[in-house]
Amino acid sequence: MALVFALVILLGTWHTNDFLLSPGNATPVAPLVKIKGVATNPRHDKIMLADVFEQQLTVLTWIAAKFQSHVQIITVNQLVQPGVSTAELSAQGYLQMSDAKQAAEAAAFRVVGWSVPSTRTGAVITAVVEGTPAYAGGVHVGDEIIGVNATAVRSTCQLVGAVHALAPGTAVTLRVERVKITNNGVLSYASPSSIKLKTARVAGSVKISGCPGVTGLDRSEIGVDAEDGFHYTLPATVSINTANIGGPSAGLAMTLALINRVESRLVDGPPRGRRHRHRRRPRRRRSRRRRGGEGRRGPPRGGHVLFRAERRR
Repeated sequence: MALVFALVILLGTWHTNDFLLSPGNATPVAPLVKIKGVATNPRHDKIMLADVFEQQLTVLTWIAAKFQSHVQIITVNQLVQPGVSTAELSAQGYLQMSDAKQAAEAAAFRVVGWSVPSTRTGAVITAVVEGTPAYAGGVHVGDEIIGVNATAVRSTCQLVGAVHALAPGTAVTLRVERVKITNNGVLSYASPSSIKLKTARVAGSVKISGCPGVTGLDRSEIGVDAEDGFHYTLPATVSINTANIGGPSAGLAMTLALINRVESRLVDGPPRGRRHRHRRRPRRRRSRRRRGGEGRRGPPRGGHVLFRAERRR
């Protein structure tokens, strides 16, 4: 009996390279959203956000998962690229959620007619390969590189252009805005600081970057994947509470919830200075008496919903 008990404990602590995706609860998005600075729609459609839980499997939980039809088992290579530690998964998920919120805010206001200018701010790190100069130098997922030596960096391609032609072993100084990610997934950035490291020879097959103005094969690398960082100038202050929720797939639900909150602009009219035409509804000839609302420009006030996600009663 003691041997069986010890075996169960061993199987319960022996981690595999597989992960489990399991469905969670559906949460209304509207209570998570706060908007200040513009008029909002008091009517909230029930747009739902479905949770999906991700966890690394032990041998014991892997065996149990094989008998569950509502879950999915995926391999570690489906989550991270070769050479990237699974320890980065949490930070990657929270970064993806931050990106999704930014994109949702910009998309929603643009749909209802606002101008939302955007500017590129740097190269945001999405993965750091183990054993590379960036890994040794302490670069982390979410950090934003804004300069290499004396060259400003405002995009991923500018980071590639600053490094790719350097000889392996070249000393470089990165200007980095360090990210701080709280336990519940809130990102904040510190003032720029410097990281000194040396470039390394490109590991594996050498590829052409595809960036404009960057020609030839990469000679060296620092060992990161990155995405363009953006700053959006919104017409209002928006807060979306996504504590303890990571991943990119909530972007659509958040966009629809934001459109629902500010969609009154579609009824009340576009911003001043923009030409906007409504098509007249064709008049009905069955009766000479005009029916109420016929010939009105646009939909009846308060009765228009442009986008609607799943409704629950």
